[in-house]
Amino acid sequence: MTMSDIMGMAGYLLKRGAAVTAVLAIVFAAGYFLVYKLLFKGRKRLRLGTAVLGMVFLCYLLVVCGATLGRGNGWQTVMLGPFSSYRDAWYSFSEYAWRNLILNILMFVPLGFLLPCLFRTCRRPWAAYGAGAGFSLLLELIQLIFHLGVFETDDILNNFAGTVIGYGFYRLGSYLLQLFRRRKDRRLGRALLFQAPLCAITAAFCIVFLAYHFQELGNLRSAYHGSVSMKNVDIRLDAELSEEEGRAQVFRCRIADKGETLQIASDFFAGLGDRVDMSREDYYENTAIFFSDDNFYSLWIEYAGPTMEYNNHDAAWDGVERIPMKEDADREEIEEALSELGVSVHKDSVFENLGEGKYLFTMEQVMDGEYMYDGTLRCVYHVNHQISEFNDRRIAWEKYKEFPVKTEREAYEEILAGRFRCDMEGENPDSMVIRGVRLGYELDSKGFYQPIYVFDVLCNQADWEIAVPALR
Repeated sequence: MTMSDIMGMAGYLLKRGAAVTAVLAIVFAAGYFLVYKLLFKGRKRLRLGTAVLGMVFLCYLLVVCGATLGRGNGWQTVMLGPFSSYRDAWYSFSEYAWRNLILNILMFVPLGFLLPCLFRTCRRPWAAYGAGAGFSLLLELIQLIFHLGVFETDDILNNFAGTVIGYGFYRLGSYLLQLFRRRKDRRLGRALLFQAPLCAITAAFCIVFLAYHFQELGNLRSAYHGSVSMKNVDIRLDAELSEEEGRAQVFRCRIADKGETLQIASDFFAGLGDRVDMSREDYYENTAIFFSDDNFYSLWIEYAGPTMEYNNHDAAWDGVERIPMKEDADREEIEEALSELGVSVHKDSVFENLGEGKYLFTMEQVMDGEYMYDGTLRCVYHVNHQISEFNDRRIAWEKYKEFPVKTEREAYEEILAGRFRCDMEGENPDSMVIRGVRLGYELDSKGFYQPIYVFDVLCNQADWEIAVPALR
């Protein structure tokens, strides 16, 4: 989800919340003036400022509930490990992950400010903090009970932090209001003390981002986030492991920007006699999506590489029926069809007929001068000698630098210690047979191709792979 998507959703929720609040305000006003004042001769006055704040608070609650509970997808997940989302954000270092964390904090800042403005009890800090934490816990429980998303400890922690920051703004605003009214107030020190959480959280984020900026290589998703308990795991080694120290090459690829992806799409569509429909271009964190003017062609471009996914809806249909696949094409015929789209195939790639008109070119760490080629190219070919779609995930990796690597035995010791990432969807390993190991590569968060040890494992009687970062 892009920032414009988030702003659009926020605007939509705000409009809906304001509309519901306006209706409730009219109902309340009618009850207050017609029933309480006229019918029951009530004498208590409703302050205009309090009424406005109350409406703002109600609108805010509706927006928060809509944002957290209005996107129910029927699934239920529990994540109790504190700071697990921060570890995920660090290792992936995706804009999306960090943005969600920061938004979860900012979402509860208004609550920390509005609570003490409306309720005297919440002018005590711990009362405001408790109310914020309680409201966050209530939202998480509703998500859990009604299968509306993830019950996550980090959401409660982030919401609590937002409440604390918001309360700090209330204390500072209260002090400034007293100065504006020219009343003596010697509580400046306390007002500033309540800004400490904001300063601490801001400093923590700055330190994390600066540390990431100054480190040479990026982070790997395969790096372990927390130790896996291996206490009761029956583990057996059924492979020879080297204890020889060595070095391995790190590669890097080109990371295209938005302007470059637009140029790639323009050149590609021009080769097809068409052009980019500028009204339908979409840019996401890792991908740009383009469509042709005649709506026949679409092109998805990943920034890393860059790599492409192409679809030609006209090539697969004759206007009425789907054009049959050609299932017996040879390599030369497929290469010729790809070349008409401006796509070349390396001579050392491996060709495979997957059946049903689907063909595959594979390159596994093929060295050619200063570059290593890795990845796959899949395509769908029809009897009209046209390719209706291809998915080109081949990347030319340029040599960057050699780094010392762990031995295979040292990587195996990390598995024994539980220092690996376990993606078994909550299932803990009971038994492991290590059947082999190879040196593979993984794209890191800065566009480098880092070496990793990939262990072939029979885990809980199922085939599995464990990746261990190889660099020391």
